[in-house]
Amino acid sequence: MKEAPTSLRILANPSGGRGRVASQLESLRAHARRLGVEIELSDGAEDLTVRARRAVDAGVERLLVAGGDGTLHYAIQALAQSGTALGLLPLGRADDFAAALGLPKDLDEAIEVAVNGEVRSVDLGRAGDRWFAGIASVGLDGDACRIANADSGRLRGPLVYAIAGLRAWRSYVPIHARVTGTFGSIGEEVLIAAFANSPRYGGGLRLASAASIYDGLLDVVIVKRMSALAVLAALPSLIRGKHLKHRAVRFERGVVVSLDCQPGTPLYADGELIGLTGQASTKMECIPGALQVAIASDAAASGTD
Repeated sequence: MKEAPTSLRILANPSGGRGRVASQLESLRAHARRLGVEIELSDGAEDLTVRARRAVDAGVERLLVAGGDGTLHYAIQALAQSGTALGLLPLGRADDFAAALGLPKDLDEAIEVAVNGEVRSVDLGRAGDRWFAGIASVGLDGDACRIANADSGRLRGPLVYAIAGLRAWRSYVPIHARVTGTFGSIGEEVLIAAFANSPRYGGGLRLASAASIYDGLLDVVIVKRMSALAVLAALPSLIRGKHLKHRAVRFERGVVVSLDCQPGTPLYADGELIGLTGQASTKMECIPGALQVAIASDAAASGTD
């Protein structure tokens, strides 16, 4: 076993994963004692960012963050472009970014990678001044996230978000969005306009199946207005990541992209509501190598997600 970094800290979100983190707290505490490190428990979403920033300011080499994609979202607001590497302990309902990193699902194995894995630079997205690890979007999937986040059930994976999407469909009104980049300008009534740093969201829905956290690009996926029947027919393709050639889907790539839509439209990233669109365009961009993260040696060797 390689010698562990001299400065480690564990940050856990007790509400993460609809109880999964809470159920693993004793195990996390045992690992903290074994490693001889502090374990901190966050008190709400914004507190995650505050505690992560304290770790950065204290010169912590690796911050082991226990939770899901939402927990990760708030932690990277402090970890991005810092000298502190992320050691992600995936204990959420979706864990989509952990999948992009090739991290093990078992907690003991994930801690081994977080402590002794190779540190590598990966890309992050930025929506305005907000960092995101996975996918930022407006449209139907935002409503689905809202419904899924309010669901107190213990279901995990794409089924939760697929069901939430069908529930959201009943009251969803398509929005008009204009997306502009080096590929030109696209103006459509859309179900979804998404900007992807990594391939999947919603616990395995491969919305941007070709996206990579190493290529310095955002994958832009625009799903045009469709009937309910067409959406249902396309859902299996979405789950398999085979939808990008669908006639109602527009796929592009860019480093910097602008989004214009009706002011007050909810904007989601990593499954979290990060704000509402305003009168001015929202700038979406990919920042190469913005996050240092511990990954398994075999994943580092492959250089893919």
